[in-house]
Amino acid sequence: MKVGIMGFGKTGRAVATVLLDSKRTNLQWVIRRSHLLEHRSVPEFLGIYSDEPGLIYTKDEFTASELLDQHPVDAIIDFSSVSGLGYYAEEAAARGIIVISAVSQYPDEQLARLRELAERTTVMHSPNITLGINFLIIAAKILKNIAPFTDIEIIEEHFKTKPEVSGCKTPRPRSSRPTTNPGGSSGKPDPRHA
Repeated sequence: MKVGIMGFGKTGRAVATVLLDSKRTNLQWVIRRSHLLEHRSVPEFLGIYSDEPGLIYTKDEFTASELLDQHPVDAIIDFSSVSGLGYYAEEAAARGIIVISAVSQYPDEQLARLRELAERTTVMHSPNITLGINFLIIAAKILKNIAPFTDIEIIEEHFKTKPEVSGCKTPRPRSSRPTTNPGGSSGKPDPRHA
């Protein structure tokens, strides 16, 4: 399966590593907003031997149509930002490309666009990556049963320096009612919601 990645932050790099190590996937490209690392090889940058092209391009180098004509893929994995969907959505749907989005905090209009996109192609959206990690854990257990000598490692990280708010770090409504903690009722408001 040929795969393209939108976004090359910590999670995008981790997924690129997994794709490059897999015999079932072939990393074709990574799209970034930044010109840093432009036209570099992802395997070379990550220090992984691979025959896969995995070149890094900037978002403004190609239209989505040009990118997918010149470097076709079966799936796009999106770790970019809210604006990433606008770049590739229509072309992905028109071509039947699978879309996997781990972008947090889509506004309502973008969520509606994802639902519309799902009527035309396969879409998986996990705004809180923990849901995705749980899916991967189940998939890893199944793979372990099929191939018992497979070495599988799943690492979940939270990025305190990530500029946008993550799905798992969404501010919760303030509460002034007493809460119960594992040691019993404190009778005080929960400081996490203060």
